[in-house]
Amino acid sequence: MTATLIVGTATAVGADRPAGQADDTGSAIIEVGLGHVSDEDSRFGRYRGLDDDGLFGLLGLDWLRRPAAGADDGWTSALLIIDGSLESGRGQRLISARLSQPGRVRLQFDQRRFSDRRAPLQSIHRRDGDRLVLPPDWQAGTTTDTFSQLLPSLQAIDPHQTRDRRSLSGRLQLDRGWQLSAGVREERREGLGTVAGLFGNSGGNPRAAFLPAPIDYRTHSVDAEASWSRPGRQWLLGYHASLFSNDQPGIAFDNPFSTIGGWAEGSGYPTGRGELAGPPDNQFHQLRLATRWRLPGQVDLLADLGVGRMSQDEPFLPYTANPVLAESITQPLPRASLDGRVDTTTLNLRLNGRLGERHRWSASGRLDDRDNHTPRLRLVGIGGDSERQDPDPVSSATRFNLPYDYRDLSLGLKLDSRWNSTTRSRLGARLRRTERSLTARARTERIDLEALLRQTLGPRAEGSLSMTWSDRGGSAYEGGAGFIASHDPAWLESQSRVWENLPTLRQYHLADRREHRLAATLQLQPASAWTLGFEAARRVQDFHGGEFGLREARVDQLHGHLRWQFTPATALSAFASWDRQRLEQSGFSFRGSIFTEADLADPGRAWQVEHDDRARVAGLSAEHRWLQDRLQLKADWVLARSSGTIDTVVGAALSAEALPELRTRLSTLALQASWTFTPRLIGRLRYWREDFASRDWAIDGVAVDQLANILLPGEASPDETVHVIGMSLQWQLGRGN
Repeated sequence: MTATLIVGTATAVGADRPAGQADDTGSAIIEVGLGHVSDEDSRFGRYRGLDDDGLFGLLGLDWLRRPAAGADDGWTSALLIIDGSLESGRGQRLISARLSQPGRVRLQFDQRRFSDRRAPLQSIHRRDGDRLVLPPDWQAGTTTDTFSQLLPSLQAIDPHQTRDRRSLSGRLQLDRGWQLSAGVREERREGLGTVAGLFGNSGGNPRAAFLPAPIDYRTHSVDAEASWSRPGRQWLLGYHASLFSNDQPGIAFDNPFSTIGGWAEGSGYPTGRGELAGPPDNQFHQLRLATRWRLPGQVDLLADLGVGRMSQDEPFLPYTANPVLAESITQPLPRASLDGRVDTTTLNLRLNGRLGERHRWSASGRLDDRDNHTPRLRLVGIGGDSERQDPDPVSSATRFNLPYDYRDLSLGLKLDSRWNSTTRSRLGARLRRTERSLTARARTERIDLEALLRQTLGPRAEGSLSMTWSDRGGSAYEGGAGFIASHDPAWLESQSRVWENLPTLRQYHLADRREHRLAATLQLQPASAWTLGFEAARRVQDFHGGEFGLREARVDQLHGHLRWQFTPATALSAFASWDRQRLEQSGFSFRGSIFTEADLADPGRAWQVEHDDRARVAGLSAEHRWLQDRLQLKADWVLARSSGTIDTVVGAALSAEALPELRTRLSTLALQASWTFTPRLIGRLRYWREDFASRDWAIDGVAVDQLANILLPGEASPDETVHVIGMSLQWQLGRGN
């Protein structure tokens, strides 16, 4: 039996009390019931706890106690429980408790649980302590089609995550404008995911297998603030800490492949073994000082300064988990851990003021600086647990880690105007400069402009037009900068030419780009019972600085909605939206690890790809009340469809096949009937139907051994229809209506 949510928020208790009636000393809403799920479906049950078929229980409690009217020093207490006691390992859970004295003290405790379950996958690895091992009768091979025991050895794995969050916070209002607040929070994530384990040391000899990866993370957060307020002046001093720990720092796994050419002896089955590092333990601490001042001329100054430090000192895993290859190590790790440290500075400044009665202006500035003090280490690694260590300086096996620095500075100006009772406008501009070290582009610069006009078109209509435009450029682009910085200078000097990307290929987040977006909205109310709304927008991104890579991106959007109040007891609403995104990419296929001028001069090796994705969504909602509002009926229906095509055009020297269309369909229908037996007793009947289907050529029909060099997890696109029905009774206790 599983559990799901039932009730609303505590603010609903007693909300319909007649004016002038004394406050309740205590009241509660309790709801209990049963439901049934028709089919087991991990996608439908994701985050809901309804992934199993069969019966499930319903439970909710919403309790509130507050002082009678006129009491100056009374205490208010509240308790909200959703699924608090049913099958703790599944679904969602919320427990919230609050104790407060208005204007003086507030204490609150919250506990939330979220469950995320996904469709089962397949793996040949089994867990044995801290290591993933192969079946005892495993028969290895150099490719997946030579695994004679593959199918009998497959077993289902159940990817899932459970998040538990607990928080305790408090606020104390003191005399003379002082206020203190503090809070602590813990989040724990446990479950099972998937990760690809790789063996191999070059572009031509890799082998991989998808593995079940345990998840066991904890994050502790602490916040404390002291603030002081007076008319025209406010100060705040705060502290924040975030501490992350991973109880599964590494995943060791056996190699299912036999030793192949290019691998050192002992790299393959049965002695071959690899290990992957998980997210390392780390910390972040920050001090914050913020203020707000009212200056002469009705100008407000807001300033917010934060100074922090990120650190990471998790012990390194060894160069290799393979004991045979470990014997070749003559140059050990340069230190036991990274001793990583990044100092952060954030500064936000803003001035707000007026120009007469019609215009408001604001000027802002932001600095985000990350100064990386992590030491740069010389590492002589063992590639993919498949080669012996080569400490020769003139070797490509030597690598240096890259401690990136980052600084982002932006300045903005905005003017809001109200020209008359029907016309408003906004103009804005922002300059942004970003500096990065050890990357393909050391500096990018961007300018953003915006304009908005909002016009009232009459007593029942309003429209708006908006435009944004931006242009990004920067310093010279050096595609091999990171590659060069990560290698030993002695090896670089020994090479007549080093590998790099195509000369005019650009990373999209660093490339020269122009972008503009146009949007229009229209709101109409033809009659008091009718409301209509329309929105349309187009965004175009032009990556003009390079010949290859992402060249253009276009997004078109249309949206409309309607609400019609037939009678005081009957209402209908509807909406529809259409989205289309088109991306154009270009590339070049060169032979080997280093492109040649002959390849670049051959147009037959060029290719272009156009992605065309479309989404259509429509929905209807209706509600009606009968029999003096004792019977309430509600219905909601939503239909969503999406499709995607990938068209490829290649030169004469290349070949490509057409790819099937990607499709997704989602249809949901939700019905609810409520009957008020008495003002304190309400019965509810709910029905929910969801139909979901998708087609994805990347995973549909792809067996675990479809690829010769990668053992896949056996995914499949979902195609399920689920029916859910539930019945419940809700009681209101206490002295409310």
